[in-house]
Amino acid sequence: MEADKLMLSCSCGSIKGHVSGINPRLGNRIKCYCNDCRRFVSMFEEGKKYIDQQGGSEILQVPPSHVKIDEGKEHLGCLKLSDKGLHRWYSNCCKTPLFNTAGLKIPFVGIFGHFIEDEHYEAHVGPVLGGVFKDSSLTPIVNKIGLNYSKPRILSRMAFQLVTWKVSGKSQPNCLYESSGKAIVKPEIVKNIAS
Repeated sequence: MEADKLMLSCSCGSIKGHVSGINPRLGNRIKCYCNDCRRFVSMFEEGKKYIDQQGGSEILQVPPSHVKIDEGKEHLGCLKLSDKGLHRWYSNCCKTPLFNTAGLKIPFVGIFGHFIEDEHYEAHVGPVLGGVFKDSSLTPIVNKIGLNYSKPRILSRMAFQLVTWKVSGKSQPNCLYESSGKAIVKPEIVKNIAS
């Protein structure tokens, strides 16, 4: 494995990809406790084991131009939890939650931590910065989360990076969207799922 490449694989190995140019400053490694991430991951038996006791999922947010699907694009599935919600990507083969995206206009790919296949993950991307949407956790969070950055600090870092990625051209190419902005897999709208 190249030192600056983070390998990705669904549970059965049919979908494989990578993140290039990886280093601790490239993106944001967070724990998300929002109801929608929990609802999405919980839809799949494979996903349920990746939610922590408080209902959080680990996500690594990176610029789209750094993410590539190398094998198995034909196994990608996509859904939305509301008409205006995020695109939530999963594997049709083994029902592994993979990514969250918001289309071409908002340049980020949120990679679920369990889709990352790298024994040196922490060394490549750094520690978890902290948790977001902790008020939606299933039980009170009493322990420190990673570096324990506050939600405002994480959100301001994310906003700065989104602008930087857009201005610096890191929003394209995006392996999950056509140049027209259409998702490469038509998202199914799935509503009324309990979290």
